[in-house]
Amino acid sequence: MYSTQGDTISFWDDIILGRIFSMKYPNLYSFAKEAMISLKRVRESENIVDLFRIPMTRQAHNELLLLADDLLELNSYDHEENDEWTFIWGHTVYSAQKFYQRHFISIRPLVIVLWIWKSKCIPRINFFTWLLLNDRLNTRNILRRRKQFLEDYSCVMCQNNIEETLDHLFFDCHCASARWFILGIIWNEEV
Repeated sequence: MYSTQGDTISFWDDIILGRIFSMKYPNLYSFAKEAMISLKRVRESENIVDLFRIPMTRQAHNELLLLADDLLELNSYDHEENDEWTFIWGHTVYSAQKFYQRHFISIRPLVIVLWIWKSKCIPRINFFTWLLLNDRLNTRNILRRRKQFLEDYSCVMCQNNIEETLDHLFFDCHCASARWFILGIIWNEEV
């Protein structure tokens, strides 16, 4: 995990000085002769221009000038120190929790999903409700889609020769409606 002087650090793809140079300088990166060059080899090059294909665009040239400033800042660090690999959250030890927090930071789940998983129900009811909302319960309709051959795909509760879909089994079937009514729940189809 450790080596000396930057020979294990990818100049373009690893975080150096808090930046990823291939993202900071995309135009210049497109002219790089070697995409997998190490930080050590960049430091050892006598002329930085030799690392790129010439001629290059004006945008790439401007980025080259900015990169030269970053390399001056890099050269101020001690080259004899060992390379240290840290995860993007700033720690040398991997944590699945930290990875998921970092990776899914911009994803906001639906309110109903949060309601399901934060409810005080036992976990198997939470899981059943999650499967119900995601249309993943093994109704006869889904078994047919998964090529599970049955004699009949009709609802076993009402036996009205209607295909057993998730909506029918839990909301449209007269047996389900009767059970919802006993619980005091009436589903309004217009809403």
